[in-house]
Amino acid sequence: MAESRKLIPLFIVVMLFCLIFRSQWHQTEIVLPINEWIGEYHSMKSMYTVTRKKSQLNYDYAYPTDDFKFQNEERRVLEGFSNLFLLPSSNGTVLMATTETNGSSLQYGRLNIIKMEYSLTNDYIKFLFGTTVRIVYGVSTINYNLDGINVKFPANQRLFLKKWEDSEFIECLGLKLSYDEPKTIPKNFVYYMTTFRDYFESFGSRVFLFGGTLLGWYRECSFIGDTTDVDFAMFIDELDPSVLVKFIKESDIFKPYWILGKINDSLQLTAYMQHRKVDLFFVYHSVKGYDWVGGIGRPERQKIRWDYPPINKRLCTANLVGYIFHVPCNVAAILEEF
Repeated sequence: MAESRKLIPLFIVVMLFCLIFRSQWHQTEIVLPINEWIGEYHSMKSMYTVTRKKSQLNYDYAYPTDDFKFQNEERRVLEGFSNLFLLPSSNGTVLMATTETNGSSLQYGRLNIIKMEYSLTNDYIKFLFGTTVRIVYGVSTINYNLDGINVKFPANQRLFLKKWEDSEFIECLGLKLSYDEPKTIPKNFVYYMTTFRDYFESFGSRVFLFGGTLLGWYRECSFIGDTTDVDFAMFIDELDPSVLVKFIKESDIFKPYWILGKINDSLQLTAYMQHRKVDLFFVYHSVKGYDWVGGIGRPERQKIRWDYPPINKRLCTANLVGYIFHVPCNVAAILEEF
């Protein structure tokens, strides 16, 4: 009897050791080693640079040049406004926005003056073109004199052009499916999602709502009641590979959890913010014409692949509980495959 009592603690120690060893083996098997991140980073630097240069030249909108001159009638109309925002435009038009209209656009010669609404607390501006709405977030402006007319102008013109191309606003459906259910993710968590979004945008990449988070926004304008994590996605050709090295060092914004897959196959990043899991999936384009994302199934640790119709490269904007995020413009087609 005494010998059996001695064996019980020993058995417990052995079991704990096995569990610890198993969990460590389980993690290292599916997480990409740091030396492979760095090796892939160096091999992709030239491809990344070429991709960024091409995307920077692919704008359909532009601003008037410094030698631009207003016609007399155009100047007379503009002098009647005290708050004007100069916007990028196309086809030789001059697009202005102001808070001083009743909502209908005004056209005079080359001028097109539309209504705008500020959201100072949540850092975005809404522009209204009749039934079309554009929203741009994270805008800082400077005062600018355009041929004698004082206007507000984006402090970072290149960044604003990039955001303007992806600014068309999509309304959610607002279906009452789980409104009465207690939310696993509180609505105020959306603020922390903006810091995750802004972190990757600081590397020149765009992230957009995906998976269950995209479904919750589109269906209910909020989080799905029983969802426990947040899903984002990014086009793989927009990834700055150096972010993989920096990702594991970011403790002020979030706590990195793992990196699955490789840059050229099924890459996925996961982090924790406020004790909640945030997944970033990467979208790959198949030569067969469809897009796909990859992942690792748990607990079998099997590679999983989800196919989608091609996701529009030009993204749209959406309001998730008062904050603006990018979403696929063809959101309905994407969610049909979810």
